[in-house]
Amino acid sequence: MLGVNIYQLLATIFMLNLLVYLEPASIHEESEIEVLTQTVIYEESSLEATVIGKLEPQKIKVLSRTNNFYQVKTPEGDYWIRPQKVIDEHGIKRMYLHENYYLYHGPKASYKMTSQLSPQYVQVINEDGDWVKIKTWLGEKYINTNEDALHHTIQVLTRTSFYEKADKQSIKVNEISPQEVQVLNKTKRYFKINTWLGDYWIQPKKYIDEHGVTKYYVDKKQYLYNAKDVNTKTQHSVAPQYVTLVDETDDWLRIKTWLGEKYIYKHEQMNSSKGKIAYLTIDDGPNQYTERILNILKKYQAKATFFMLEPNMRSYKQLVKRMVNEGHFTALHSVTHNQYKLYHGSAYSPVWEMEAARKTLKNITGENHYLVRVPYGSAPFMTRPFRNALVEYNYKMWDWTIDSQDWKYSNAEYYHIVNNVKKGLISVERRGEDVVILLHDRSQTVKALPYIIEYLQNKGYQLEAYSEDEHIPVNFWDDKRL
Repeated sequence: MLGVNIYQLLATIFMLNLLVYLEPASIHEESEIEVLTQTVIYEESSLEATVIGKLEPQKIKVLSRTNNFYQVKTPEGDYWIRPQKVIDEHGIKRMYLHENYYLYHGPKASYKMTSQLSPQYVQVINEDGDWVKIKTWLGEKYINTNEDALHHTIQVLTRTSFYEKADKQSIKVNEISPQEVQVLNKTKRYFKINTWLGDYWIQPKKYIDEHGVTKYYVDKKQYLYNAKDVNTKTQHSVAPQYVTLVDETDDWLRIKTWLGEKYIYKHEQMNSSKGKIAYLTIDDGPNQYTERILNILKKYQAKATFFMLEPNMRSYKQLVKRMVNEGHFTALHSVTHNQYKLYHGSAYSPVWEMEAARKTLKNITGENHYLVRVPYGSAPFMTRPFRNALVEYNYKMWDWTIDSQDWKYSNAEYYHIVNNVKKGLISVERRGEDVVILLHDRSQTVKALPYIIEYLQNKGYQLEAYSEDEHIPVNFWDDKRL
């Protein structure tokens, strides 16, 4: 027993030394760091401080450091940031852990240790998907930034190809026969597994998950039927995704949906006249720019999804009604847009704000919608307790796959917004993801929007509003409940 206590004491001493090393009291005035991720700017070195804005990835002069915050020079003045990833003044790459993480001896779920890291900056050696190799008081270890996807096996039920990347456009390496496999990593539609040739990615047509539930991959949009009868087709459909399979025959799949158990006809040929679909999503309105945005959408016969703030809905009721009348989807974006109020109290705080916004929307339009986008995006703030609360109240949560970064540019710089969308589209198409574009109700967005719409339409995209009947999971946590 005495030996155990000594080891624990030594580990604590090493950890304290690590923390002291990571937290210098000050930094040379001319030091520079490279911020690697978009980060929030605060007025003071506290999450309770006023949010000034956002900082895009860039090199920046740093004045001092305290409490895991950097004081930096911005065009608006000297403010504080706590970036998730940064190359510090010594050229060392660091990552901030927002919650406790288990350590692993290696990049496999079976290598899990009992030791944990508390929220802090850690030194990063390298990254491979969700696995991050770091320096710790115990030597070089690993953490996994998506632990919910680990610690389980799945039973692959169909012969399945495996690929170098989580993308069927990447190199096909070989195939596996139906078997049980250990999940090493996971994305929205792919699993990383260990094979006799190394670690590769699969997208099985059918598998049994860690809970014993059979999943089936629907690889194209499919209509739902009320029975195994082609005369019972409904107006509802499912987009490409994994669905829960109840039963299967040669011609039909019985699946679980938000409407209860429904059927898919395997041999149905969907009408492909719609072509590709992109979703324009517009945050923070309605406001003085929204009417001009609606006019542009009407001119180009394009639809959009508006994530609105509750006070703004009350101030611009007629615009909210116009959105509904013109076929756009009205969604929720909170009441306060305040990071501290939303994420640093109860896990139900986002729910309470979305409930208030939902009731206001219903009072104005009669629409009772449950789609939300949380301010600043769901990562890193919407950890599992927060997401569980949304699920409990039947909400769906959308992030985005393309960030236009429109908020950071002036009217004269609108072309940067257009270029960001173009570059983002190339990446999204390569990854095979849904095209969900983040925009805001701003004057520079009004300037850029016609060019964005024309570009997308010329690329063969139809611009549609979100549909509750064809919900697609689009969130940074890959939480399919949302």
